[in-house]
Amino acid sequence: LTSDREFALWFSGLMKVMKSRGVQNQISTPLTGDMNSKITALREYIRNGYTVKDGRVFDPRFSDDVIRSQAGTTVELAILTSIILEQSGVKGAVVFIREKGEPVSDKMEGAFFIPGSKGRGEWIRFTDGQNFKNGEALIIKGDSLEIIPVSDKSGYK
Repeated sequence: LTSDREFALWFSGLMKVMKSRGVQNQISTPLTGDMNSKITALREYIRNGYTVKDGRVFDPRFSDDVIRSQAGTTVELAILTSIILEQSGVKGAVVFIREKGEPVSDKMEGAFFIPGSKGRGEWIRFTDGQNFKNGEALIIKGDSLEIIPVSDKSGYK
């Protein structure tokens, strides 16, 4: 992959396959209530039930495999988060965080972003968020992408 655009097109196609398969295994925490309650419940479910592993930005496993192993890369956990939240009515996007200006690479961190008002939003990250001095996120929206700055405040809570 040579550009952000090529990466976005590739990942968009991958997400279509991942979402078409959905999550066959039931998660142990039902997501109910308003959006904030669902996000809080999902954060707890991921934090308490999964180990974060290194690698596999370009070769993520299906979410059922992640659930069975109770471990995943940040990208695999972001995809799982996307599928679970979408099934409960919360829309957002898998994002890839990297150092500003860096090319697409295995050094990127997967996360999930739920857009809010006035350019803000809710981050779900699977690391402490201190990996990048001047981070930016590639937000993949269908076949397009947007790049936004990432602050340290958006780290894993």
